[in-house]
Amino acid sequence: MNERIKRYCWELMNGKSKGVLGLFIGGVLFCLSGLYLIGVKIAFFCSRNTFRSSRKVISVGNITVGGVGKTPFVVYLARLLERKGKRAVIVTRGYMPKESAFVQSDEVLMLKEILLQTPVLVGKDRAENMTRAEVEHPEGAFILDDGFQHWKVARDLDIVLIDARAPFGNGRVLPAGILREPLSALRRADGFVLTHCDEGENNVASLKSALSSMNPSAFVMGTVHAVTDVVDLVKKRTQPLSVLKDNVLLCTAIARPDAFIASVKRLGADIRHQEIFLDHHAFTVDDATLLARRCREKGLKKVVVTHKDAVKLASFASCFDGISMLVLNMEIKVLYGEDEFISSIDRLLDA
Repeated sequence: MNERIKRYCWELMNGKSKGVLGLFIGGVLFCLSGLYLIGVKIAFFCSRNTFRSSRKVISVGNITVGGVGKTPFVVYLARLLERKGKRAVIVTRGYMPKESAFVQSDEVLMLKEILLQTPVLVGKDRAENMTRAEVEHPEGAFILDDGFQHWKVARDLDIVLIDARAPFGNGRVLPAGILREPLSALRRADGFVLTHCDEGENNVASLKSALSSMNPSAFVMGTVHAVTDVVDLVKKRTQPLSVLKDNVLLCTAIARPDAFIASVKRLGADIRHQEIFLDHHAFTVDDATLLARRCREKGLKKVVVTHKDAVKLASFASCFDGISMLVLNMEIKVLYGEDEFISSIDRLLDA
């Protein structure tokens, strides 16, 4: 599908596209949402909890399509489990678009780079991977990545991440909106993690109130994404944050690039050009050549990317001769609710 059409559909699903055409297409998609909802309900009742592992299973998921900052939270959770003496084993589907040249997704590549000692099992049949892991990795708790709609696997703790900036799009299920399930599904969750609370601060109070009314027993933890360091992808070394105080080209292929752009600006960068691709874009040598050409045309010596993009651009580093590829690494920083969250983890591990 043409990238312009994809972008238009994304805006429509988030209630940003208006006009007569938007109303017409929205109406058609709303009708299709009814069929989608029937399919979701059938799949839910036919597959729910048909596999139960002998290990503790913590599901980390979301109720919307598009990025909510799930990968940094999975890293945070894996490290928390390890600090408590419980090895984490991450089980994920590892989705990538069919046209991608990568066998594993950008998120999987990130997890493997950051969590060097943590097994990351990739595959569509996560129950089968869990069964295999129980033999190959004799200890540990499972983290079921993107698991909220993977109903087949029973879980002991169900965590749902919600982006505070735009929690539920236009409030409709796919394909008319960004919801994977109706909001009533949030009653299944054991806890909520609100991400990007700094940029979505105007929504946080009402969002917490709505979640409390819908699911009063669930914990709510607020977080932000904090920049930890900058790495030069070509030179393979960490640089001080002050290296960003310069004229730069910004490139990213994440679902919601606004937070990344804002972070780069806060660190003092003057963004002279932006190349924004759709989420999960499979970078090619032509893309890398284009970025390098844009830099040379505009007299820029630095390209700033996310870690998620860097794992896909790394193989094209030779295209950036004389140009620094700066990678912003980020991690979850908890604002509030961590004590209650950790108590939930402790109860689970002690059970």
